[in-house]
Amino acid sequence: MSDLFKNHSFNSYTVLPVLASTSAFLLLLVALVDIFIRGEASPDLQTSIES
Repeated sequence: MSDLFKNHSFNSYTVLPVLASTSAFLLLLVALVDIFIRGEASPDLQTSIES
């Protein structure tokens, strides 16, 4: 039982960083896409701000 518990805790400690890095990568990807979309639409926003 102790070996199974050790393996389970080891797996949880290795899975959590992977989930954290994956979620961080997805957030970064969404942020980059949002910046790209805002960058594509920036001329309209700039003209509306200037006027």
